Amino acid sequence: MTGPLTPTPVDEFVQRYPAGPKVSAGLSITKEEIEKVFNFFDENNDGLISKDDLRHFMEKLGFETTDEEINSMVTSVDINGDGSVDFMEFANLYEALVTEQVMQGKDLYEEEDLREAFNVFDTDDDGFISPQELQAVLIKLGMQEGASLDNCINMIKNVDDDV
Repeated sequence: MTGPLTPTPVDEFVQRYPAGPKVSAGLSITKEEIEKVFNFFDENNDGLISKDDLRHFMEKLGFETTDEEINSMVTSVDINGDGSVDFMEFANLYEALVTEQVMQGKDLYEEEDLREAFNVFDTDDDGFISPQELQAVLIKLGMQEGASLDNCINMIKNVDDDV
């Protein structure tokens, strides 16, 4: 007979947030979703988001980042000081962002940051993100969701209030 299983960082996250943290729109995030986001950054599947992982992700999005910027991003989240971001540090960042947004009613990002992120997708600068533009970015990021244009059309329909 073996002893009790040691909980994984994902299990610890779920124990801390059994129903999933709520965002202002009434949506919740599941264990699988937060793990999927973490794993997307952790390309080599070593359980850590390294500076190289983060730099590679930013390059995929078309951002040129300096070593200083990458160091600053990681250092701001790296609680244990090991130079990388583990799952619990990532979950803590998520908790802080959601708590700030929901409890204080503050915008998660400044308008300038949102505009910059929007512009990554709006490649023709027409003020709209088309399914084709979404697909191009998802493919650039290596995400399977971008393989199907119909999938991208449905993603936009799910968030577009004008449809």
